[in-house]
This record gives sequence, structure tokens and C-alpha cells, in this order.
Amino acid sequence: NIGVYAENEWDFKKLKVKTGIRLDKHSKLDDLIFSPRVNLLYDLNTSSQVRLTYAKGFRAPQIFDEDLHIEVTGAQAVRTVNDENLKEEISHSYGLSLDNSGFIGSWQSYFLIDAFYTDLKDQFVKEIHINDDGDAFLYRKNGSGANVYGVNLECKLAPTESTSITFGFTHQKSEYDEEEVVWEAESGNADSLVSTNNMLRTPDDYGYIIANWNPNHHWNLSVNGTFTGEMLVPHLMDIDTEYTIIENTENFFDLGAKVSYEFHIGNKVSMTSYVGIKNMFDKYQNNFDAGINRDAGYVYGPGLPRMIYFGVKLENIF
Repeated sequence: NIGVYAENEWDFKKLKVKTGIRLDKHSKLDDLIFSPRVNLLYDLNTSSQVRLTYAKGFRAPQIFDEDLHIEVTGAQAVRTVNDENLKEEISHSYGLSLDNSGFIGSWQSYFLIDAFYTDLKDQFVKEIHINDDGDAFLYRKNGSGANVYGVNLECKLAPTESTSITFGFTHQKSEYDEEEVVWEAESGNADSLVSTNNMLRTPDDYGYIIANWNPNHHWNLSVNGTFTGEMLVPHLMDIDTEYTIIENTENFFDLGAKVSYEFHIGNKVSMTSYVGIKNMFDKYQNNFDAGINRDAGYVYGPGLPRMIYFGVKLENIF
């Protein structure tokens, strides 16, 4: 892929306008891809500003690195193959945000509310196919289109110089323009069709929180958590027919904490000892498949169960 990018910015005091144009020539595409973008930033006052953005993007019809992570089901390899008529995926992204930085009493604060909308054209979808030899292939083809839209909230608070709290939450919808087929019986019976207009493995709600406390230069306490809302996940039930259902997962809140203490050994070496816990409430998937016919891709939620860890780190201060 060879690209050329040009950008210009106009400053009208309260209003700043930034525009950009990118041209790409990809080896898998015959035509040039034209991708414009524009960013308008307006200062409402000394502490608040509003931003309006638009950007076009594309994804070329190629085999990606993640396609090389072959998923094995019942000792059968499932390989990804691009459809011969696969076109590039195009996105049109719009955003409107308002942010404010200042003080709440004696607390330093920053707030952001961001509304976003992305229109996907010819988005990539995958269909399972079994050849006469019983080999399984995931064919990537173009879909009917999709939309992702929602609202994002972020807040940062600093009650003191030694304390900070950051949290954010996003509510979004991720939908196909038309229902996409997840599984279809070879007979073509409409009653044996599994389809959805929701994007899989994409929760509608998710968020995070990070808190830090440094009472002095020796001690540090940090707490961090991530929230993952319900989402739809495909679950392979029969390796012979590739019969797949759609499961609705539960909510997960993965909370962790860490305490560390730093001190110096002589004038040249510092040592930090720490102890922490990950996934404090053990919010972990409890319905993994087992056995040779398990669905190796039926994995969701936090990556680790509850885990306690500790360690020592030595550093040369020079």
C-alpha cells in the first residue's frame, strides 16, 4: 500500500479548522482510494470546547495477520479464504463532542461527552463452507452494510496532588443493515437458519475505572476495573454440520488492585516490592467447552480468573 497525505489547519481564534486528504494505492485494488477528513474545534469559553469531526477510512480485501490464528474444532483446521469478488470495506465516521476542564470546588476535573456514528459500506462478513473432502473454510465476503453509533462519557478527577480518579462508560449499538447468516442447513430449510442483525462479540455497554493514590514517594495504591456488558457470541454445537447457535453472555466486572513500596539501596539502586490481585470478584467465564469436539473459539469475558501476584523490581536510578 502506497499513500500520500496532505493536511492544513486554519486558526480563526475561537474556531480551528483542520482538513486532510489521503490517497492510497493498494496492490489488491485497481483504483485509488480517496479518504478526506475534517475537524472543527470551537472554544465556547476558556474551559469548554465543542468538536465536530468527519473521517473516511477503508480496509483492503486482503488476508490479515489475525486470519493466521487457525481455529481448531475437533482436530479440524478452519481456514479463512477471501471471496474472489471481495471489495474494500469503507467507513464514514462522524463525531460530536463537548469537553470541559476546570475545578469542582478544590478538585481538578475534566469531563467529556462524545456522540459518534459510523456507517460501514460493504463490511466484511464470514461464511462457513465445507468442501467434498470435509475441510472447513471461512469465506470472507462483503455484507449489506452496518452502523455503529452511541454515546461515550469520560471523567477525570484529582481531589489532591496525590490522588486521581478516571472513569468512562460507553453505550452503543452495532447493527447490520440486513440480517447476516451465521449458520444455514445444507437443505436450505428456512426453519434451520441462524441469523442476526447484531454484530457478534460486541457489547452494547462497556466502561472502565482507574484510581491512584500516592501518599508519598514510597507508597502507591492503584485500583482498576473494566466492565463488559452482555453480548452475542457464536457457539459451534456440531462439528459435522457446523451447526452454530448464538449465545447471550452475562455482564462482567473485572476489578483489580495493586500496592507497591519503593525504597533506595544506597545511592544507585532502588527497589520496589508490590503485591496485587487481578479479577478480585472472580468474574470469569464458567461454561467453557471440553473434549475433542469443543468449540475452541467459544471464549469470552475477562482473560484471567482471580489471581494474586507479588514481586520485586530492582532499578538503577542512573
